[in-house]
Amino acid sequence: MNDAQFTEADFLPRVCTARHFETQPNAPKSTVPRRCEHYETSFYLTDSGTLFVNGQAYAIKRNYVRFVRPGDIVYSSPSFRCMTIHFDANAFETENLGVFSDIPRYFSASEEIGRIYEKCIHLFGNPDVGSGLLLNSYVLRLIYSLYSISHREK
Repeated sequence: MNDAQFTEADFLPRVCTARHFETQPNAPKSTVPRRCEHYETSFYLTDSGTLFVNGQAYAIKRNYVRFVRPGDIVYSSPSFRCMTIHFDANAFETENLGVFSDIPRYFSASEEIGRIYEKCIHLFGNPDVGSGLLLNSYVLRLIYSLYSISHREK
């Protein structure tokens, strides 16, 4: 019998960061464009600022979601507040998984979606046994919810 040992870090998605983010009052007019290394999703808490994804500008609105993929070019103009999660899902073979490609890059969501972001932020970095698994389950729930919203709107 093979007694393979797994740690919570072996389960996907692997969350790289989950946090609240707020631009600084004295921030420059816009951030430097950067290429995303991971999947990134943000839930916006304010009606101010501008988001740019692959050259497309979006007015930041409260309860809207940004979902970008590795390789996307992003930057923003202040000021705004959001909750953000970056995760790695490479082993899902995401290029063949329509769930990821079918989620729009920017769209309206709900307060319920915001609560999932809050739970992820609360769990990120929690050293308790099982908290990493619970975090991953919430990220999977978030992905499913974002996918469902995007299909409901079509």
